[in-house]
Amino acid sequence: MGKTLKTVAIIAAAVAVAYFAPQISVALLGSAGAAGAAGAALTSTIVGIGASLALSTASMALFGPKVPKTQLSRLNVSLDPSTPRKVVFGTTAMPLDLRYHESSGTDQEYVDYIIAVAAHKVTSITEIWFEEKQAWTLAGGVTGTYSGYLNVAVRTEGTADNYISINGGTKWGSSRRLTGCAYVHLRVKRTGNDKKAESPLVSGLPSRVTIIGDGALLYDPRKDSTVPGGSGSHRATDQSTWGAYTNADDTDNPALQLLWWLLGWEINSKLSVGCGVPYGRIDMESFITAANVCDESITLATGGTQKRYRTSGTASDSDDRMEIINNLLASMNGTLRDNGGKLTVTAMKNDLADYVLTFNENDVIGGFDWQQTRGLTENYNIARGRYVDPSTNSLYQMVDYPEVGFAPSDGIERVMSLDLPYVEDGRRAQRIAKQVLQRNQYRGMFSATFNVKALGCQVGDVVRLSLEALGWSNKLFRVVSQEIRFDGQVPMALVEENAAIYAWDADDSAPITPTAPTIYNPLNSPFILGIDDAQTTADEAAAGVLTTSAALTVEQTTRANADTALAARATTLEATVNNPTTGVAATSARLTTEETVRATADSANATSISNLSTTVGANTASISTIQTSVNGLSVRYGVSLDVNGFVTGFTQNNDGTSGTFDILASAFRVAIPGSTPKTVFSITGSNIEINNNVSINGSLVVSGTVNTTQLTANAATSGNFAYNAASVNMTTSYQDAVEATVTMVGGAAKIDFACYVAGRGQSGGTNILYRLLRNGTQIREGTLCLLPGEQTVYGGTIGDNPQPVYTPIAGMFPFFVLDTSGQTGSVTYKVQLKAALADFTYCSFAERQLSVTEFRR
Repeated sequence: MGKTLKTVAIIAAAVAVAYFAPQISVALLGSAGAAGAAGAALTSTIVGIGASLALSTASMALFGPKVPKTQLSRLNVSLDPSTPRKVVFGTTAMPLDLRYHESSGTDQEYVDYIIAVAAHKVTSITEIWFEEKQAWTLAGGVTGTYSGYLNVAVRTEGTADNYISINGGTKWGSSRRLTGCAYVHLRVKRTGNDKKAESPLVSGLPSRVTIIGDGALLYDPRKDSTVPGGSGSHRATDQSTWGAYTNADDTDNPALQLLWWLLGWEINSKLSVGCGVPYGRIDMESFITAANVCDESITLATGGTQKRYRTSGTASDSDDRMEIINNLLASMNGTLRDNGGKLTVTAMKNDLADYVLTFNENDVIGGFDWQQTRGLTENYNIARGRYVDPSTNSLYQMVDYPEVGFAPSDGIERVMSLDLPYVEDGRRAQRIAKQVLQRNQYRGMFSATFNVKALGCQVGDVVRLSLEALGWSNKLFRVVSQEIRFDGQVPMALVEENAAIYAWDADDSAPITPTAPTIYNPLNSPFILGIDDAQTTADEAAAGVLTTSAALTVEQTTRANADTALAARATTLEATVNNPTTGVAATSARLTTEETVRATADSANATSISNLSTTVGANTASISTIQTSVNGLSVRYGVSLDVNGFVTGFTQNNDGTSGTFDILASAFRVAIPGSTPKTVFSITGSNIEINNNVSINGSLVVSGTVNTTQLTANAATSGNFAYNAASVNMTTSYQDAVEATVTMVGGAAKIDFACYVAGRGQSGGTNILYRLLRNGTQIREGTLCLLPGEQTVYGGTIGDNPQPVYTPIAGMFPFFVLDTSGQTGSVTYKVQLKAALADFTYCSFAERQLSVTEFRR
């Protein structure tokens, strides 16, 4: 038989090997023949999110899988003719693809919308929210706020029998039924039943819409009697049998969702979404095991239990198929591998007691490679990220889960960012992140060629290894890659294991609870409340009754001529409570906005000004903003705050070549989150005062005078420098070399001296001595250098007779002294030099340098 390479065939053309382990040597799309020609061994490798041999797939380069774009855009209705087909897993917020809308009625008071939520059949569509307010439920219908202004019809699967006709079906009817897709029909009334302004949907659908439902009907091999270990009527090749579950939340089982994604969903016998992997290419028994692991109940530290792994989310056929697989694997700490030509899944749990084989030195052929650690920058000690919060406070937006971590040995925090877009529980997200972080602490990789004994294990199995050279006795590893050669040798890569990785089930903390939102009630709009009830009668004011008034004024202007176009709008909202005795406005609130745009043949200008003010008695406070753009060349933005004539604020200007940021304030304060603001600087008269400690990490350049009342020890220095280049012959009496005078204030003084000495000694040679005088009094004496004397050597032209040799010297010789006597006033330091003995042929000194530096307090 020819050379064979174990491969996996993925039918869907978008799945590529690039997202699998680099060691897989052929693309998953290749044919069996091409795969056979690609290698000469039988290879099995874990396929997952991590580095090529990382077993915990949630670690994907330790930064997690990418968040599918559909997850981020699913809360906004969008009209995009080229939008990709969408998928919904589990109970979650569904995508919102606007496929059709039509206006009708007097003044177009009705608008119909067709919104597709999935390119497959879904289990149910149960709720609709507009912004943060519930608008409709499957059980109760339209809620009170939107009653009379909203009609809803849902289709979990479009067919020829359940099509929707809009306005008689002239444009949308029996020929447009979104066959096989799930969709929603919304009909809104934009005008009020009594007043034209009181419809909560006067502008149509709001910007944020949330449609909640239960997604794809999953195939469960546990309910398929044709699969070993299964029992029931489910069949992988018959979609009509899918969707009947043992437990209500089985639709959120990530192992079953991954299986659904691999199999794909067909509409009219054509693949609509998913990968389309043939049934025979999937190890169904492994998915049964993984689904059961996901269903296991675990005890929570905060009390109660929950299923180990649950996921919900959305995807599209424009997302990389492996990214979707990665997200599902990450959400159950799972791996996906090629095992005998079939895709095998594993949901990670502590199975270390079930090791398969035990190896020792006798089972290793040749050398081995042990990579115990990676770079320090990859040694993460904190995991942070986000999960999807399905509560009414967040409505399926991503929020932070409680971070997990441990104290670093070097005191440096190294943060791993791990978003889990398919996890909708903060405690579950926290536990997954902790297991990924813990796995990062055990990344030792052992690679070697084993003997035929290794045929008894396969990728994913736990094995034990004893090596005296490394001091190992039954150390636990997991097989992450395996190559079976025809000569019986089995190269394998093993990653170290430890029970600590899985000790996380009951170690969690309560997730952060998002703040409840302030819910906007469209019927409380001032446009609605203020039009007919703007004022009370004047009789009430005359009778001494506290009177109130509210007013709305809108002025709009448009003008266009041959060379100029102008549009302007001014809006004023005002509310007043009048003094019952004087009729004078005692309290009032006012919001004014002015917007103007002007364009001519060669110029353009846009300005927006707003003013928000309140008045109580004689006190008035206001906030004004101005925004201006001129000719595409300059812009200005400013904010001013005025309280009874005391004005603060800022202004920004940019003319394309320079910009200014002007601040009008008494003090400038900053703070990190959770701390008390500190005043960085303030202005008193013409002085800028810095009011807190300042650290300068670069150079401080001062062109003026630095005045101070206090500095810390050695924070500043003062000194003097003297130099004399003249050459002076050395004698046996001290001669002046150089002196320097400095004014001192009681600090320590560092005296540095150096000079050039040249000479040659005789017979025994001599020392060159120095002494240091302070104000004429000697404070130090020592040896500056040595003039060597006569040295006797053998050789030369005289044979073995000894010869005297004299070695001259020439060079700079220094010394320094630290004077800690605390001198004050004018102090003169002088250095003198002499030869200790006259035992030299010649000697001189020159280029004397003296530096005195005081370290002041």
